Amino acid sequence: MIFDIRIGDFDDDQITLRVTKKRNGKGHEAKSYTMTPDLKATLQRALELRKKNRGGAVCLPADYLFITKQGNPYGKEAFKSLWRAVRTKLGLKAREITFHDMRAKAASDASSDVAAQELLHHEDVKVTRKVYRRKVPASTPLPSARGGRNVA
Repeated sequence: MIFDIRIGDFDDDQITLRVTKKRNGKGHEAKSYTMTPDLKATLQRALELRKKNRGGAVCLPADYLFITKQGNPYGKEAFKSLWRAVRTKLGLKAREITFHDMRAKAASDASSDVAAQELLHHEDVKVTRKVYRRKVPASTPLPSARGGRNVA
């Protein structure tokens, strides 16, 4: 979804992503998100970096935001190569962390199963709960257990 972002997909108020897990006649479902200052700064930085690549100075609405040095959109193999370079730079082994782990972390940190489901665009919350919700929920001890038990 990230590498499918086009220049025309965002403005000062929102960004719209094409979610490919849910299929319709167009092959995706559009999902809009409110623009935050951090997201806006990140997208502006991506536009600046894009200009350094072949053909990147032209920014038409249908053009991809993220392009290779040759000016092509990122494909699966280009992403794998990029991810490998990031892991190497960080000193991480091949299977020490995966891109999918970051997705799982986002779901695990979500406020609820339903929020995680929405974030990951799963159709059934059961999948989200079973595969992605890895944190043990916090709880409050019962009042009788707070100070210990008065055992005679």
